Amino acid sequence: MGEEIMKVSDPFLPLATETAHFSALSAQPVEYSVPSRQPAPADNYASVSSADDVHASNSTTLPHPDDPTTLILARLLSSSTVLALSLISTTASSKLPSNLPPVHLRLPAAAVPSIGLFHDAEAEALHIILLTADGSLFRLAFALPALCWGATLPDGWASEFILRSVETEGRTPGTVEVVDLGTVLVGMTDGTLVKLEQLRGMREMKGGGLFSFYHDQWSEATLRQSSILSSVRSLLPSLGSSRTLSLAAHLSPTQALSIAGLTTASAAYAFTLSRDRKLRIWSLVHQACVRTILLSSASEDASPLAGDPRTLLRVVSDPAQAEGAAYVVVCLPEYVAPIFLVYSVETDESGVLGEIALVAERYAEPAADLRDIRVSPPSALNPYPTLWALYERGGAPYLQYTALPEITPAVPSGPFQPSWQTVTPRALPPLDPAAFADHLQSAEPGTSLPDVFMSVLFASNAFSPHTHARALEEYTRLVLNELPPHERPHNLLDPPLYDTLADHATDVVARHVRMEVDPASGAQKKDEYEKRVKTEWLRFASLIGELNARAQYPLHLALTDRDALVVQAEAISAPVAEDPTQLLHRLASADPATRDAFLDAAPVAVEPYAPALAPQDRRAAVVNVLGLAQALVGALPLDRLRALEDAVQAVARGEMTGAKEDVLRQVWNEKGAPVVPPAVREQVAGALANAQDLEPSVEAALEVLASSSVLPGAGGGGADSAPSDLGNTLIASHLASAFHDRYALARNVLFLVCFAHTLDRLAAPARTLNTALAVAHTASLLRWLAQRGAADEPVEDEDQTEDENDGLADRLGSLRVSGGGGDSAARLPTTSLLHALLRTHQFGVSLPAQAPSPLALAQAASAFLGATGALEQPTLAARPVDTRLAFALYRFRWGTLASELCRAFWKGGVGVAYVRGRAGVDAGRWDEAREELEKAAVGVVSNDPSLREILPADVDSLSAYYAHVAAVFDHAGVDAHVAHFAQLAIDEKPRGEEAGDDARELWFKVFRAQAARGKYEDAYAALMGMPFEDLKRESLRHLISVMCESGDVARLTQFSFVGLQPEVERTLAFKARNSDPLARPNYYEVLHAYHVFRGDFRSAGAIMYQQGRRLAEVQCRPGEFGDIATLQAQSYLAAINALALVEKQHAWVALPVAPEAALRTRKRRKLTVHLPESEFAPETKDLEVVKLDDMRREYTLVLARLQLSQHFPELASSNLSLAAEDVVALFVQRGLFGLAISSARTLDVDMTGLFASLTMRCVQLSKLGDFAEESELGLWILLDDQASCWEGSLADRAWRYLQLALERHDTPEAEHRYRSVVLEQILELDRRFGIPAWLLRMFEYDPAHLIRAFARYELYEDALQTAIAMVRKTTSSLQQKPTRHAAGTWLPYALIDQLVASARGVEDPRVRELVRELEGEIRRRVGAVERVWGS
Repeated sequence: MGEEIMKVSDPFLPLATETAHFSALSAQPVEYSVPSRQPAPADNYASVSSADDVHASNSTTLPHPDDPTTLILARLLSSSTVLALSLISTTASSKLPSNLPPVHLRLPAAAVPSIGLFHDAEAEALHIILLTADGSLFRLAFALPALCWGATLPDGWASEFILRSVETEGRTPGTVEVVDLGTVLVGMTDGTLVKLEQLRGMREMKGGGLFSFYHDQWSEATLRQSSILSSVRSLLPSLGSSRTLSLAAHLSPTQALSIAGLTTASAAYAFTLSRDRKLRIWSLVHQACVRTILLSSASEDASPLAGDPRTLLRVVSDPAQAEGAAYVVVCLPEYVAPIFLVYSVETDESGVLGEIALVAERYAEPAADLRDIRVSPPSALNPYPTLWALYERGGAPYLQYTALPEITPAVPSGPFQPSWQTVTPRALPPLDPAAFADHLQSAEPGTSLPDVFMSVLFASNAFSPHTHARALEEYTRLVLNELPPHERPHNLLDPPLYDTLADHATDVVARHVRMEVDPASGAQKKDEYEKRVKTEWLRFASLIGELNARAQYPLHLALTDRDALVVQAEAISAPVAEDPTQLLHRLASADPATRDAFLDAAPVAVEPYAPALAPQDRRAAVVNVLGLAQALVGALPLDRLRALEDAVQAVARGEMTGAKEDVLRQVWNEKGAPVVPPAVREQVAGALANAQDLEPSVEAALEVLASSSVLPGAGGGGADSAPSDLGNTLIASHLASAFHDRYALARNVLFLVCFAHTLDRLAAPARTLNTALAVAHTASLLRWLAQRGAADEPVEDEDQTEDENDGLADRLGSLRVSGGGGDSAARLPTTSLLHALLRTHQFGVSLPAQAPSPLALAQAASAFLGATGALEQPTLAARPVDTRLAFALYRFRWGTLASELCRAFWKGGVGVAYVRGRAGVDAGRWDEAREELEKAAVGVVSNDPSLREILPADVDSLSAYYAHVAAVFDHAGVDAHVAHFAQLAIDEKPRGEEAGDDARELWFKVFRAQAARGKYEDAYAALMGMPFEDLKRESLRHLISVMCESGDVARLTQFSFVGLQPEVERTLAFKARNSDPLARPNYYEVLHAYHVFRGDFRSAGAIMYQQGRRLAEVQCRPGEFGDIATLQAQSYLAAINALALVEKQHAWVALPVAPEAALRTRKRRKLTVHLPESEFAPETKDLEVVKLDDMRREYTLVLARLQLSQHFPELASSNLSLAAEDVVALFVQRGLFGLAISSARTLDVDMTGLFASLTMRCVQLSKLGDFAEESELGLWILLDDQASCWEGSLADRAWRYLQLALERHDTPEAEHRYRSVVLEQILELDRRFGIPAWLLRMFEYDPAHLIRAFARYELYEDALQTAIAMVRKTTSSLQQKPTRHAAGTWLPYALIDQLVASARGVEDPRVRELVRELEGEIRRRVGAVERVWGS
C-alpha cells in the first residue's frame, strides 16, 4: 500500500508558470467582416486596433488537423464583437507556416461567450460555430490546409441562422455548448434548454476548395424539463436530499450555468449544472431530461449558485474502456471549499443510459474562481490521469492539479487521498508606492527617478507591448484633460514617431511638470518638483498595473499530448518544471508547506530532479543554510545591500588588493555588519554556533548553486523539435526567473559566509570564501543576461574580413544544440537578450521529443545554460567560456552589450581585452580599442586559452595576430591603426620572410593607410621601402591619385621618386589624357606643376597647350561656355608663359596630328615647312609642330571669343568656328576698337575696315556737334579706359583716338595704307568735311596720294593747292641746295598734268586761278632745274 501511495507522488517535480504576451507574439492582424442578414449595431464598427481593448473574454482551442502539436486558438475580443484566430504551439511546426498573422473576424453583434471549434475530416475543413446575443447562429467554414490564412475567403464561408426562440419569444441566451458539428445547446436565462440541430446532407462545393455537408436549415427545439424516465427517483449516491431553493426573482433556478455534451455511436446526452445545484442529464435523442442528481447538502439555507455561466462541467471519454464509458467532472464552486465530483457514466449498445456513480471527489482551496477544468492522461509528470483546475485569483491564473487514479483500472488499494499540487504562479512585479520606494532606495547612486521607474515598468517580458501602449494612451488622455490648452505639451498633442515604447514613455510621462520658483527667495522648489514627478510616474505605473491585471485574466486551459497552456485575456502561460534554485529560493523565503514536502520526499523522488539534494540530511542542511542566509540578508536595508553588492562585485573584478578573505571580511565589517539588526545578528550567530557541519552545508549549497538541474528524461524516441517563438519566449522567461533566484541565493550565501568568517566559525575561510565569491560572481553574470532588455535581431551570417574566415564557427558549433532557432521566416521583435540568444544557432535549443512541455521547456532551458558554459568551474578570472560568450555577443552585432559584459565582470584578461577591443572598433572608440588589442597580443605569445578560443584558427603567431587586427581596423576604415598594426606585423616577421607572399598585403596596407590618412611622407617612405617592384609601381600610381585628389600637388612635386621619375611622368600623362579636363583634380595642371618644379618649361608648356586643345573639343552645355573658354584661355596663357622662358629656337612643341574629325572644327594653320610623306618611315607618327606665335594666336582667338560672347550669345555655341577676321569685325561692330586693334595685331589681320569704321564714327560725332553727348555714337569713347580720361568733346577725343591709332599702327610695315583709308573714308562720307590737319601732315611725304584723293572726289581746289605746295617745296629746296642731286628730285608730273587737265573744265574762277598758279610754279621749277644743270 505504501509503495502504491509513493508512486502517486513520484517524481518530485515542482512546476511554475511562465508567461508570454500575445501582442509580443503576433503581427498586425488580417481583418474580415462576417456577413449578416441582421443590421449591425451602430457602435460595432470601431476599428479593432483602436477598440477599448484587445483583451479576450472567451477562448477555446482545437489541435490542428495537420499537426496535433499546434493548436488553433479562437478568442473573442473587443467586448466579444471580434473573433480572433491564430496558431499557437511551443514547437516550430515543419508542416505549417510560421509566424502567421492573426485573423480577426468582425461579428455583426456581440457573441455569447462560447465558441465551437470542430474539424470535419471528410470535408477537410474547419468549422467554427458561435451564437450572437441577438440570436444569430453562425457557421464559419475554412478549407484545409490554408484555412482562413489564404489569399481570399471563398464564397459561402459564413452562413447564418436566426433563432426563433430569441427573435419571436424574447428569450435571452445565457450558455451555449456546441456539442458537435450539427448540434448546439443554448441555455436561456429563463431556465429553458434549446437544442439546435442541422442534419448532415450531401457534399456541396462552396468554392475555393471548400466543401460542406451542412447546408440545410437548423431545426430548433426546446428540451423538456421532465419525462417518464425521470419520474422514478434515482437511487444514485449524492451529497444530499431534495431541498427548497430560495432564488431571487430575476434568476431562474433551472438556468444552466455550464453545459457539456457526450456523443457516442448510438446515443447523445447533455449534462447541465443549474443554479439550483442539480446535475441534469438530457437525452438529445428524446429531447428531454432523463435524470436529475442533487449535488449539494439538504440544508434549507443553502444559496443558489451565483455568477455568470462558466465552465463547471467537463465530460471525459475513457479510450481505455468500452465504447460509451465516460466520466463527468463537476465542480460546485462553494466559497468555503470548492468540491470536485467525478461521476462515471455508462451507456449500453442501444444508447440507453446506465448507472451513474460517484467515483471520486476532491476538495480544493477556497477563495478562488474556477475558470476551466481539464483531465489529462498519464504522463511523465504523473503515472495517473491528472485533474487540472484553472482558477482566477487576484486577476491572475492560479493552476492546480491532482491525480485521479480512481478513473483507471489500476486503482491503488488501501487508504488513498492524493493532494492538490500548485503550479507556482508567475510573480508579478508590485507597482504600489511602497514597492517603488524600495526600488528607489536600492537603485545605483546617481540613477534618476525616471530611470528607476523605467527599469521596473519596462523590464524584459514583465508587461506586454499592448499594456504599455494602452497605458501611454490613457496617461496622455488624462494629462490633456487636466491641463489648460495653453499648457499642453506639443509632444502630447502631436506625438512624433518613437523607435520604442520605452522612448515614448520617457518623452511623455511627467514632461508637463515644471520646476517652480519660490517668489520670496527665488530658489527652485526641487523637492516639490521631484514629488510631482514621482506622482506622475506612480500614476503611469498604476495604469500599467490595471491593464496588466486585465491582460492576465485566465480564460481557458488547453491540453495537448505534450502541452499544457493557459490562455489569458492578453497572454498565454505554460507550467514549466522549476529549476532547483527557484524551489530553494521559495523555500528560503517562506513556504512551509512546500518545504516540508520537499524535506520529507524520498531520495528516489528527488534524485531525478536535483541529484545533489537527493540525500535527506544533505537536503535539510542546504535548506537550513539558505534559510539562515535569507534571514540575514533580508534584514539589511536595501540601499546598504546595494552598496554591499557593488563592493563585492569590485572585489570579484580584482579592483581591491589583498587576500580575498581579508578584503571580504573588511567589506562586511564596513558595509554589512553595522546595519544588521541586533536581534537578527544574535539569531543567526546562535544558529551558526549550533551548526555541527557548517562548512560542509555551505559547500553543499554552493554545489547546488553551481550546477544545473538534471530533469527526468522524456522517454521514447523521435527527433527533437525546434521551439517556436512562443516556446523561446517561455524558455527565456523561465531562464530569467531562474537566473534571478540563483543570484539571490548565491549572494545570500556569500554574505552568510562573510558573517561567519567575522565570527571565526570557518575552519578554512580562504577556500570557502573564494568558492562562495566565484559562485556569486557567476550567478551575477547570469543575472546580467536576464536583466538585459530586448535586443536587435542577431546577425549570424556577418561578413567577415578576409583574415577572419577561420574555423571559429566550428568551435562555436560546440555551443549548438540541434534544431534551435526554427525556420528562416520573418521574425517578430525579441522580448529580451535571452530570447534573442535562443534564436541563434550557437545558443538555440531543441525540445526533447515526446516530453511533456513542462519538462521539455525546462530541459531546453538547462541545455541553454549548458551551452553558455557559465557553470563550468566558476572562477573570478575570465574563462574561455566567458570570452566565448562575450565574443558571441559581439559577433551577433551586440558590441555594446559585449563591452558592457566585459567591463562589469573582469578587469583584466587577454580574451576580455580582445573582445573589448573588437567592440571598441565597432563603436568608434578606436584609440581605446587599439590599447585593448595591444594588451591581447600578450595572450598570443603565451597561448592563452581564453584568447585562443575566439581567435581565427590561422592566427598562430604574433605577426599573424597583428595582421588580423590590421584587417579588423581596415574593415572599419581606421587607417591610422591599420598602418600601425600592419607595420607591427611586418616587424614581427621572422628574418627572411619580410618579402614573402603574405607580407605583400601588409606592405600595401601600411602604404595605403598612410596615404588615406594624409600622411604622405610616411606613405612615400613605405613606398620606397617596399621589396616588391610591381607593388611599388602600383602603389606609386595610387599615391599620385590620392595626393592629386586631395590637392597636395606641391608635396607630390617635392618627392624625388628616385628611380621612378619616368613612371611618375607616364602615370600623370596617362591620367591627363584619359581624364575629364573639367574634372578635379586636373592632371594637366598637376603635370605642369611637376615639370615647372623640375625646370622643364618646355614640357610644362606642352602639357598646358594639350589641355587647351582638349578643352576646345569639349561639347559644352548651355551656360558652360564661359567657364570652359576661360579655362582654355588660361591653359594657353600658361603654355605661352612657360615657352617664353625657353630659348627661342626651342620654343615649340610637337604633338600628334589630331584626327580629321577634330580638324574640321579648327582652321588649318599655315605650314612654314612642308615635308612630303614619302620622306618618313612607315612607322613614323604624324606630328604637328606648334610654335610660340601659334599659341599666342590661339590664345587671342579664345580670349576674343570669350569677350565677344558677352555681346553675342550665339558665340557660346560649342560647334561654332570663328575666324580671326570675324573676331576683329565683331569687336569693331561693338565699338571695342582697343580690343579690335590688339586682336588684329596678334592675329595678323588687316585693319583697313577697322580704321574705316573708326573714321566714320569720328565724322558722325563731329557732325552732331553739341548733341554728340546725348547720342549713343560716342559711347565707345566713354568705355575706353584711355579715351574716357581725355579732355574735350567726344568728337575731339574720337579724332585724337584715331590719330594715336594711326601713329601706332600705320607703320611702314603696313605701307601707311591705313591713313589713306582714313582720308578716303572722310571724303567718302563728306567731301566737304574738313580734313584734320594732323592727317594732312601725315601725307607731307606722299602728297601725290593726297592729290589723287582730292581729285577723285572733285576737290580741285584742295588738290591744286596741295600740288602747288608740293611744287613750291621742291623748288625751294632746290634753290637752297643747288646741287645736281637736288635737281633730280621726283615730281608726279603725269598726275599734275592730269589734275590740270581736269581742273580746266571747271567753271570756278578760283580753280582756274589755281591752275594758272600751278602752271607758273611748274615753269619756275623747270627754270631752276635748268640753271642747276647748266652750271
